[in-house]
Amino acid sequence: MRIGLQTWGTEGDIRPFAALARGLAEKGHHVLLSVTGIQGAGADLNLGDDNIEVTLPGFLDIPRDEFAKLGRNMVSSRNPATKSRVFVRTLLNPSIHAMFDAALEMCGKCDAAVGHPFAYSLRGAAFLKGIPWISLLPTPLVPSSTVPPPGFPGLLSGLGWKAFGLAMDILWKPDIAGHFRQWGLPPPGSVLGDIFRSEHLNLVAVSPGLYPGGGVPGFEFCGTMDLPRRVTGDMPGALNDFLASGEPPVFFTFGSMLQGEEREEDIIDIVLKAVDIVGCRAIVQCSSGISRGNIHFVSRVDHMSVFPYCAAVVHHGGAGTSQTACRAGIPSVVVEYTADQPVWGFLLHRAGAAPGKLHRRSLTPGKLSRNIEAVLAGKGYAAGARLIASRMEQENGVETAIGLIEMTAGGIS
Repeated sequence: MRIGLQTWGTEGDIRPFAALARGLAEKGHHVLLSVTGIQGAGADLNLGDDNIEVTLPGFLDIPRDEFAKLGRNMVSSRNPATKSRVFVRTLLNPSIHAMFDAALEMCGKCDAAVGHPFAYSLRGAAFLKGIPWISLLPTPLVPSSTVPPPGFPGLLSGLGWKAFGLAMDILWKPDIAGHFRQWGLPPPGSVLGDIFRSEHLNLVAVSPGLYPGGGVPGFEFCGTMDLPRRVTGDMPGALNDFLASGEPPVFFTFGSMLQGEEREEDIIDIVLKAVDIVGCRAIVQCSSGISRGNIHFVSRVDHMSVFPYCAAVVHHGGAGTSQTACRAGIPSVVVEYTADQPVWGFLLHRAGAAPGKLHRRSLTPGKLSRNIEAVLAGKGYAAGARLIASRMEQENGVETAIGLIEMTAGGIS
């Protein structure tokens, strides 16, 4: 089959689609992959397969100071309306028409389409071209009776998801409906029901071993999807030397959230002060830093290569980082910024792999050090992480997704 894939967002939104593209190509399918990355995400994607065609429509590269301002607004605000306005109108809308043009061309060549729900351009194009559209969520933003939605932590989960869906319709649907009208499509009835959900198949790139009850009816929790692990030798020599020189360190990474900091130095200062309080060794991932004594700085490294050698990971609660820490069998300390990160903090805490999440807005060295100390003190978090890892070893998210896609698309055609 010829299968079109489209995604939008940061590394955590792109890597599952890259992994799926590679897996489909290895099964003999021809794949057209459309990637629109924020701040350079996905620009260096090299899957090395003749059966994969990659395009980068609507590439979004916001000046550093403007992006930092957007990040501050999203982190500091407690108002979901403010966060959604920034998210949709500043980060998604500027690219959506270029994404639709690419999706329309792609769907004219394909038998089926698999898309990130935020890239609703593909859903519209698939409808116009008469091919099935399949939803692939890199994160568990699905109505659930056991997991509360972001932004509504104080409500019972069922009521919280109803409130979340209403908020999405108020804040997102007008923009989506306007775009659909421009594309000659009927407006959606609801965002959660008609944009996030496919009538054919709904895939979730989340481990059923991590999610309560193994998932949610109507959604297939396939397991984490990532590109094949690089060998440890890919790590820089200096990092290998640091790992070998003492006790397992704590790894600090905040992914693309660092680009939203007004000054990267502010969060790094909190990290370094917390490390001094705890007295642990640390690897800090950021744009720059001078390694010294018990602290080693890295700018970019394959997480699955280094996490197994660490005592814990302090991170922002991104989909990819959260599940990579679980796969490595090491506990987490979550410092959420925005978006779906509260959900990951909740899941890791509920699974016993992390203490209660912190928020960047109110983070202090004292709060961060206390959570790190709790993880390192043997309070069961390491055992919780190892239990999740043992479950995840039995999963193959890419293989599961491919089997479901082939069965669904083949049955429809």
